[in-house]
Amino acid sequence: MGKITDALRKAAEDRLARIEKRPQHSYVVNVDPGSTKDLNIDPHVVAFSDPMSPVSEQYKILRTNLLSLASPTRPVKAIGITSAIHSEGKTITALNLAITLARDLNKKSILFVDADMRRSRIHKILGIDKIDLGLSEYLQDGLSPDNALIKTGIDNLTLLPSGKPPRNPAELLSSYKMKELIGLLRNNFDYVIFDTPPVVPVQIRAY
Repeated sequence: MGKITDALRKAAEDRLARIEKRPQHSYVVNVDPGSTKDLNIDPHVVAFSDPMSPVSEQYKILRTNLLSLASPTRPVKAIGITSAIHSEGKTITALNLAITLARDLNKKSILFVDADMRRSRIHKILGIDKIDLGLSEYLQDGLSPDNALIKTGIDNLTLLPSGKPPRNPAELLSSYKMKELIGLLRNNFDYVIFDTPPVVPVQIRAY
């Protein structure tokens, strides 16, 4: 497996080198009605930076597989992405999947929910300033989700940021209010992608 891993790593490095040589594009994202900001997305988000690459094709296959799981009586609309530990690429994977779904001509509204409230990274990947209103404010203070949604600058893709880091994220994510929010979002978006915390650190804290 060592040779295969090295080959995949080299292919990824070569692809990123090619992307970095390309002219950088700027996009406008409306953070609030009175401001705009240039958005520079991390090149690791290949579904955006290199949509014709082999890696992007794998996300399209994943999208097709997810669509095949749906049925008229049990549609697949809310999807959680996690990993065992930190730094395994779950956030990049979740965002690539969300963008791939957003580019499906049959889907008009995709929501990305940053539910990793301890180590939020999505604002850095999307190149926007960290927003202090989001999921934690909804779960703790009753903020309306509509007041925290952000246009990402990517067609059909909306962001619900994590908000300020709370003291008890595990309890908030397992609360009835979180379950209520999932139901609400399922009714308002074609797909909802949740970037959730890694499972092993949470389990260790639980014991």
